[in-house]
Amino acid sequence: MRIISETGKFDVPYEHAVVTCDGTMIYVSVGNRQWMFVQYSDPELAQKAMDMLHNAYAEEYITFRFPSEEDFRGDKHGEA
Repeated sequence: MRIISETGKFDVPYEHAVVTCDGTMIYVSVGNRQWMFVQYSDPELAQKAMDMLHNAYAEEYITFRFPSEEDFRGDKHGEA
């Protein structure tokens, strides 16, 4: 499975990544490189995103993109 940052700037293989939730931020490390994939205003949203990632992997999704805070709140602007 590929995991994609909220902005789409980073895209890495989940099978080679270490994903860490630290409060409101989710970091992904591959080898000696680390990126912040998303930051939320509330630790509960970060944990919910981690749960979504785990479910996507268990259900054998091909890709998972971390949702934005607006996605969680239903404030998508012009996205299908």
